[in-house]
Amino acid sequence: MPAADDLDQQIIDSIRILALADRAWLRSIGDLHGISATQVQVLDLACNSPRERRRVSAITRELNARIAAITEAADILVERGMLTREADESDLRATILNPTPLGRRTNATAYITAPSLTARLRRSPATHKVPAYNLMLNTLADLYNDDTIETLRSCLTCRFFRPAEVDGKVSKCWKLKEKLPPDKLRIDCKFYAAGEAE
Repeated sequence: MPAADDLDQQIIDSIRILALADRAWLRSIGDLHGISATQVQVLDLACNSPRERRRVSAITRELNARIAAITEAADILVERGMLTREADESDLRATILNPTPLGRRTNATAYITAPSLTARLRRSPATHKVPAYNLMLNTLADLYNDDTIETLRSCLTCRFFRPAEVDGKVSKCWKLKEKLPPDKLRIDCKFYAAGEAE
């Protein structure tokens, strides 16, 4: 156990406990529908992602998982009638996962985040949440830049992002021409573009 005054390690341990709680919640959701926690996540991404992010390879990167595990999860969801496979015309080696009506109905009833966690966060004041969110964003950006995590479509890793120290008092998005105060930074943006700032 870390020393009580080792705040960095206490934060790391807290994140690990949250991750365990999240996994337990996903398992409980999966049990209701006769699928695994991984299959819950794959189904959710297939239902809520644009076409290019529904490739098996893209979902594998999104979940930071092994391709074999995601392929197996997809196979079972196809067998259960929740997903179909489609050959990607732009890359014949790739497979795109599409949700069926059953898959969409199942996903609509699967709360991917525990309601108790959502309710607790909604009760917390912004003065507590914004610094915590920005700490997480900056930490994730560092992990992405170090190649520890493969996929991160956040403002801080986007070539359209202009930090406050470059463009004035408030960060900005060059693509959307919008100001980005700390509480408006995105963790997953559909306009994301990797690469160095223009």
